Amino acid sequence: MSKRKDYNIQLLTLGVLIPELHYGLHAREWWIPITGTDLVDTGFFPLRVRQKIAVELNGRQFITQIIQENNIPNYCYELHEVLGSVENSATNAVSKLYQDIFHVNSKFSGSLMLGHNKQSIMQELLWDIPFHPFKIDYDKCQIWIYSLGTSENSDLPGAGPGYSSSFLYFYTKNKKKQRVLIWQTIDENGCHIEIYCDNELLGKFHNKTPSTVWKNADFLANTDGIGLFGLRNNITQDQLNKMPINWYSVFINWLDQSTIMELYSILEKIYPCNYKFSKREIRAWHAMFKATGCSPITLFSHNESQYEFWTRSENSNIDKNNLQFLYKQGFLRFILDHVFNATETFWNCFAQALAENPCGSNGQRPKIYSNINGHGSLSSSKPKIKRQILPKKLEEELETLKIIWNEKNSLYDSIEKRTIPISQNLGGLCAICNQYGYKVFKDLKNLIIQELNNSEKQEFWTKKLEGIQRYLKHDYQNHIKVDIAGNVEHDTSSHSKIESNREKKDHRFGTLSGVSNWGEWQWPNNGPYTSHIRARALPNFGTWKNFTPAQIAKVTKIILIQPAPQISEHSILKSS
Repeated sequence: MSKRKDYNIQLLTLGVLIPELHYGLHAREWWIPITGTDLVDTGFFPLRVRQKIAVELNGRQFITQIIQENNIPNYCYELHEVLGSVENSATNAVSKLYQDIFHVNSKFSGSLMLGHNKQSIMQELLWDIPFHPFKIDYDKCQIWIYSLGTSENSDLPGAGPGYSSSFLYFYTKNKKKQRVLIWQTIDENGCHIEIYCDNELLGKFHNKTPSTVWKNADFLANTDGIGLFGLRNNITQDQLNKMPINWYSVFINWLDQSTIMELYSILEKIYPCNYKFSKREIRAWHAMFKATGCSPITLFSHNESQYEFWTRSENSNIDKNNLQFLYKQGFLRFILDHVFNATETFWNCFAQALAENPCGSNGQRPKIYSNINGHGSLSSSKPKIKRQILPKKLEEELETLKIIWNEKNSLYDSIEKRTIPISQNLGGLCAICNQYGYKVFKDLKNLIIQELNNSEKQEFWTKKLEGIQRYLKHDYQNHIKVDIAGNVEHDTSSHSKIESNREKKDHRFGTLSGVSNWGEWQWPNNGPYTSHIRARALPNFGTWKNFTPAQIAKVTKIILIQPAPQISEHSILKSS
């Protein structure tokens, strides 16, 4: 059970709605959220100008009047002929007047004094409202939608002229952060953005679409402009789809045109863009047309085409015969624009492919070629090709060799029974063939694979061929000989292993024990320590460690030759 006191409240004057206030720049000040009643679904209720409400307090009747000053609502209470001060809060207005009259410190809730918890008063305040504003959330912003408008522009998802919205934002300019009001509207000229701070216009922007107009702004440029306008929200789209249809404009426009009209073509002008009609809506339009005396004159079935023709003529047969004549002559399209057309889709894709292909039917680029090598341009650089002419005798021998290779007999019979009429060295010929680009060994391997079906014979002759190829790589082609019978003679054993005739010497050295601890070394060539090696830890400090020639001989077998440098006495500089 509520602990709030139930006051006796009456609505004396309903007041008026002013479009410039309730649907303009300061609209958010004139709408209050509805709470505590069953009318929460409506969202907000208006504070009407010159609205009067009477409430009984302490046996006396206080009257509240809403007035507007500087485009925002203000409140004034009166008791009989006693007027209270004008306040921007209903709580302050009624509390101050009550305290002045009864000399107490009592305070009263302004919303209760205005009857915001009374469902009967709320129903009267919500009467005759052309549009109920609503609020949505997008990217940490609370966007208020104050009016709607529709169009067929695909860049404005469902919206059109008459659409308006606003939101508050902390705007930084000249290193100063201030709270501003962003006012957004759509009209016939495009989309507009206005920025206000304390009723002062700081800037405004204009462009064709929400996305482009926000890109021109100096803040929130990277945010989705359509979302900032509130058009990405499902609630906004539902409200746009539920906008009342101006159905009577269909008949008014039809009177100024021919007696024949197509149903979907005329309906798409009053419905939102990409609107999907239900069967129930189409049946309702059929009933409306028949009730007004119109007749259907469609010649084809619904499966053949989506067109529906109607006539308002009293003699529908005349229009039907005219339509049938045009249909037989092929002047009527069977498929609507909003219906999927497979043929049109194919030709559009085909045209797009031709437009994106820079080459012609011959695969060349005529425009680019004419710019580079056409008339008046520089001549193209030709590649340099080097050719080497074969001696005539070698050409004859190669032709003879080709004839033998192309014979259909097996490779075994060709080598064992046939003679190869080549008078010169085959090894030199193969090397020359490789030099001039003839892939002799590759052709021979292919010939072995093609002519011999036995795998053992293929492996045998392939190894023979690879041996000759390796032999030629070492420049031994001059050692290959071909006898009269065509047999190849070469000795690969003497060349299979090549060793350098270098003297092998043992250059291994040992290590003197503790060598890393000494920093000064000596190798005397006279005195008692001749041929000794001496070492100590620090220069000019500590005792010497002596290594005898016998100890040195254990470290290395190499005979060490002691250097004998010639040292002369230094000269003494005499001053002049």
